[in-house]
Amino acid sequence: MDKATALLVVLLALGLFAKNQLIMVAAVIGLVLHVLPGAPLAGWLEAYGIPIGLTFLTLSVLAPLASGRLGVGNIVRDLGSVEGLAALLGGVLAAWVCARGVELLVVNPKIVIGLIVGTMIGTAFLNGIPVGPLFAAGLAAVFLFIAKAIGL
Repeated sequence: MDKATALLVVLLALGLFAKNQLIMVAAVIGLVLHVLPGAPLAGWLEAYGIPIGLTFLTLSVLAPLASGRLGVGNIVRDLGSVEGLAALLGGVLAAWVCARGVELLVVNPKIVIGLIVGTMIGTAFLNGIPVGPLFAAGLAAVFLFIAKAIGL
């Protein structure tokens, strides 16, 4: 078994242990892509997977608006509340952090395994929710910035 296959199998096992379906499905698809000759889809996913995934994530968040379950009047009114302003600030901060994560993943893709394992540890042992690698990468980028700023 080559190293890439072994690593994908380990990720599959960790996904099973952490009960993280996203990691399990991704590891299985990764294994299939790895054994396919040439694996042209793997390169395509590497180039376009994040934008496509983010598009679907955004669509799922906008679904209540699109379905009519959430009205525009409610949104405007709720944005002025303490909860709405906190949500607005949280969204701005999360978008900024995730952008740093995308930048870090582009220049240092080898951190993905640490992000996945860390997310699974947080899910399995800290009752966390696997929100995804972009926010984790963004936090890693912030931690790296702080580490560099203090000379580590």
